[in-house]
Amino acid sequence: MTPARKRLRVGIDLTPLLPVATGVDQYLVELVRAISRMDRETLFFVLVNWEDRKRLAGGLGKNFTVVPVATRARLVRFLSQQFLLPMLAAALRFQVIHSTSFLMPFFRGKSSHVLTVFDTTMLDLPDCHNWYRRSFPFRAAVAMSIRRADLILVPSRHVQQEVLPRLPAGADEGRVRVVPLGVGDRFSPPESLNRQGLPPSLRGIPSYVLFVGTIEPRKNVETLLEGYRRAVQGSRLEEHLVLTGKHGWGRDPRRVLDKMPEVRGRVHFTGYVDPETLLALYRNAKLFIYPSKEEGFGLPPLEAMACGVPTVAADTSSLRENLRGAATLIPPGDPEALRAALVRVLGNPELRETLRREGQVRARRFTWEQAARLTLDGYRESIRIRERRWGERQPAKRAGAHNGNRLPKP
Repeated sequence: MTPARKRLRVGIDLTPLLPVATGVDQYLVELVRAISRMDRETLFFVLVNWEDRKRLAGGLGKNFTVVPVATRARLVRFLSQQFLLPMLAAALRFQVIHSTSFLMPFFRGKSSHVLTVFDTTMLDLPDCHNWYRRSFPFRAAVAMSIRRADLILVPSRHVQQEVLPRLPAGADEGRVRVVPLGVGDRFSPPESLNRQGLPPSLRGIPSYVLFVGTIEPRKNVETLLEGYRRAVQGSRLEEHLVLTGKHGWGRDPRRVLDKMPEVRGRVHFTGYVDPETLLALYRNAKLFIYPSKEEGFGLPPLEAMACGVPTVAADTSSLRENLRGAATLIPPGDPEALRAALVRVLGNPELRETLRREGQVRARRFTWEQAARLTLDGYRESIRIRERRWGERQPAKRAGAHNGNRLPKP
């Protein structure tokens, strides 16, 4: 065993965790668990909200310490991230701080800093976000964090290309690294279909098309409803439409159903469901559909594909990158294209079987072990980048001291 004083010390900020898990929350929890399985040497300090102090209980190695530092209240979390985290980093001698969701502390201290940026839609598509995410202070803080981080982890090449132009002029492009998310092992085809795990309201319907995601404008749910309405009207589909996920913000799309008598009683909103019910929903679906306008990664379609469900998704952003060749891709925001894809895939058993087979192969490429390995490599690289950046600025700093100028710390 390496002496404790020489072991790498890493702080991982999990205060962005929410009580209702989204794709980001899956990333936070699964990544830390996978790191724990792979690294028993580094000393990790996992910073959490008080409400989440037991969320990782029993799943981490002895080299992990869970430290409650905040509560879920947004202001408390922000103050903790900006002020308490740097103080803890100094007190506990962190060599690396990993800020896992867009924002890093303004007062950075001596630690190298790793930042995860899931997408740049709050900068490029602010109308697709709630008031907080599209506010100028939040967007400015994200842009500043991108400029200042030693190393930035992104989930796809698409996000990498969006982040690179936001680095300072002359910055090394190697500071932005792709770390794809993983698909958990529990997402797999069933040995036989079993509807007992479905919500009771769905057990009596013949078959269904499934959407999973937060119900908000970026997910294009109203386009999905219109495309489904046209498919039912023109082709008399037997399949119902099931939408699973919490309502995020914006207009409730259920309001448009009042103007769609053709699909009355055929569209079902389940709200947020627990992990076991979600798995049953995936496994029993005849088709999965994901018409999102833009994604940084897009976990739900890959989870569906891992469960053996043929998938239709928008031909955009990381969805194109991750799914092309294993799913049917359609232009985002085009209800007629969506209608045609529904009719074509649902009416063609051979195509569904091809998509089912290719989708499973594709989903197996994405593992949390790979994400953990690339992240651990990033921690070590961030120290080298930090040392290199610091060394490059020291001569300039000494020159500035000679002529009376003061240069900012890196």
